[in-house]
Amino acid sequence: MTIKQETIKKISFLSEKNTYVVLAMVNEMLRQENVITEKQTDKKMQAYQEIIDLAKKNPVPKDFDFEHAREEVLREKYGSID
Repeated sequence: MTIKQETIKKISFLSEKNTYVVLAMVNEMLRQENVITEKQTDKKMQAYQEIIDLAKKNPVPKDFDFEHAREEVLREKYGSID
């Protein structure tokens, strides 16, 4: 197991609150190394949180047929190929 894999495994056992602490530390290390800015991270985290909130408000039914829905949309947009 690599050090990154071990780190990810251990972080997965943390509470949500402690995970944010780890994330803040990692963001600061990346910022200091000019790898990523805090603003970029905040924007991405906000977008991710919006997706999670949207998914919670509008869950996909368990019996939803993604393939059928995709075919329907393609048929509406491009017409029938047959």
